[in-house]
Order: sequence, then structure tokens, then C-alpha cells
Amino acid sequence: MAAEEYIDIYTQDMVFTGLTIPRKDAFLKEGQYMLYALAIIQDMEGRFLITRRSLDKRWAAGLWEVPGGGVLAGETAREAAAEIPGAAREQAVADKSSADHSHKIRQHS
Repeated sequence: MAAEEYIDIYTQDMVFTGLTIPRKDAFLKEGQYMLYALAIIQDMEGRFLITRRSLDKRWAAGLWEVPGGGVLAGETAREAAAEIPGAAREQAVADKSSADHSHKIRQHS
């Protein structure tokens, strides 16, 4: 069983409040914010990677988005963003329909 994930809570000015809550089913109160990291990933041919959200998501089900997600407790946005290309590559390999169309990904910082 996977360990429970937690998120840090920030103010509108991106100041850590000292509060950390479980990520699962997190509902932020007014004035509470969490960090997200997104990545614009472009292959060697100039194409960009976008993904389609699962249809069972509560928010924006089935819509297209760039890869990314919530930053975990104790992690910086930069650290989380650095993990996105590897996670996107793993997802492409796991998705049989995408496996034959995967391309090299350049990482820019």
C-alpha cells in the first residue's frame, strides 16, 4: 500500500503557513493555496506534449492539459517540475496507444 501523500498550505503571497494536510480529498479553505508544477514539453520535432484528463476526474474531466500536478509537502515547485518529464515518459510507455509514438524529450530549466 502506498504511503499517504501530503501537501503544504500557502498564503496568496506564496508564504508557507506551516500547515500540511493529506492530499487525498483535500479541500482548501478560502485563503489557502497549494503549489502546482506544470511542464511544457517539446520533442525534437517541435511538437508539444499534452495529455487528456481521465473521465473520472472531479474537475475538468476529459479536458486537455499540459503535464503536471500538485507539489508534495516538503518539495519545491522546481523539484516537482524536474520530475515531470520522467513521469510523462513513463506514462507514454504504459499507454499502449502512445508507446509507438514516444519521442525524445528535452528538458529546459
